[in-house]
Amino acid sequence: MVWSSPFFRQREVRDGGGYGQQGQCYEVMYGFEHMQSERLSPDAITFICTLKACRSTETMHIGEQIHDRIMSTQLLEGDIVLGTTLVDMYVKCGMLAKAEKVLKGLPDRNTISWACSLLGILSIIKFMKL
Repeated sequence: MVWSSPFFRQREVRDGGGYGQQGQCYEVMYGFEHMQSERLSPDAITFICTLKACRSTETMHIGEQIHDRIMSTQLLEGDIVLGTTLVDMYVKCGMLAKAEKVLKGLPDRNTISWACSLLGILSIIKFMKL
């Protein structure tokens, strides 16, 4: 059974990402783990919200676990937003090689997925110059 938690959907609609936008990775992971304990399969929206919460070096290990979980599904093949969110997470964590690998592996790439990569690279270059 595929399920997108009302928790994730409600937060996404109400404030543009809910916990994910606020960087509350562990709160999001609690909801995600609860879904798994109920043997429910998350959908793309649930993965996107979870990835948005894991865009820091401190929570990168969780983001990588979510990436592994996504790869065990077929969702990445048909969802450019999910793929771009995954690229964005790796870029924001400074893991450009992984971001590039994900980007190259996407069946469809659009201007948003490329812009996400380029903006991330530019921000890292700017940071390095400080």
